[in-house]
Amino acid sequence: MRVWIDITNSPHVAFFRPLLQLLAADGHEVEVTARAYAQTLELLELHGIEHTVIGHHGGGSRAGKACAAGDRVRAMMAFAWPGNVRQLENAMERAVTLGQGRKQIELADLPPEVSAIQTTAHAAMMAPSRKRWGSRSR
Repeated sequence: MRVWIDITNSPHVAFFRPLLQLLAADGHEVEVTARAYAQTLELLELHGIEHTVIGHHGGGSRAGKACAAGDRVRAMMAFAWPGNVRQLENAMERAVTLGQGRKQIELADLPPEVSAIQTTAHAAMMAPSRKRWGSRSR
């Protein structure tokens, strides 16, 4: 079985470490992702836990967390994923491969068809609205 565990802060390292060991011992394929926050990355490295950094933690505020992964999340959510889970899996493998040597996945690491969706969505979101308040659609 493939298992994905997302480590978002330092206490998660100690919490998930025994589970990761059990899953690996049972032959499961485990993918660990993390964000650069506090000592999370250092603890993962200290304990020898392989991981992929997928962005920055947004801090303690909800607004900060919402903004931290905005471009990547918007691009991935806006894309229709006609190939379903296999296409998503291939996109993540591509992003991790292109991101080798870097500590996080960037928007440019996603397939062009995915990152283009985000660019289009962002442009539409930033365009001024033509609808006036109080007007009705018929």
